[in-house]
Amino acid sequence: MTSVAELVRSSPTDLPVDEKLLIETIELLYDGAATCTACADACIAENEPHCAATCLNCADICFTTARILSRATGFDADTTRAVLTACEQTCRTCAEHCERHAEQYEHCRVCAESCRRRADACHRLIDALAA
Repeated sequence: MTSVAELVRSSPTDLPVDEKLLIETIELLYDGAATCTACADACIAENEPHCAATCLNCADICFTTARILSRATGFDADTTRAVLTACEQTCRTCAEHCERHAEQYEHCRVCAESCRRRADACHRLIDALAA
């Protein structure tokens, strides 16, 4: 069990969505922030500044979204949906951008796949919040 799972499960506050879905999304977002940061670093070395900037934007929004999702106390559905929607779109944009370089750079291929998984997870969580 990860630390994220332990902490979410130990929360004294009722969770706003399915525990498993929430944990999976938080973990994917934290992992994605690291993945995009590493891809950005590699893009800088490859002289791909636009791709690097796109990846850094994605890393920042993923990290922020994961932090917000980690807070069950004081949960605000509107804020959570807005952040998840922004994160989903940013991940899709980053995936599209990295896919343009995926054949040339392995780091972009890995990042694009990670971004797609995170975008899908955000979408599933948005749907769960609407239910």
